[in-house]
Amino acid sequence: VELPGNQKVAKDVYVKAFYDPVAQKMFLDLKSLPEPPEGMVYQLWSLQFEPLTPESMGTIANYNADEDKIFELNDVPANAQGFGITLEPEGGSETPTLSRLYALGKIS
Repeated sequence: VELPGNQKVAKDVYVKAFYDPVAQKMFLDLKSLPEPPEGMVYQLWSLQFEPLTPESMGTIANYNADEDKIFELNDVPANAQGFGITLEPEGGSETPTLSRLYALGKIS
């Protein structure tokens, strides 16, 4: 799944997600994301589009410490139609902050 960057916030960002819906597992290549500012973390969202329903898949709290910026996620919702990445306060948010939407992509 390709997650192009939001042109208003992160036009140079391009995230690749390798998603296996049967195993409900995903690997994310987040190399193109800038380091988040202190007190902020990237949060991952699985999405259904009709109606738009985001579900948090957690935060990447160790982004700055990880060297290769490739992350594995388990228990990815099998009904996901797409994925998004936002920048949120440490600990994450209950709903995505759309003004800090860094990347968004649909499963084809």
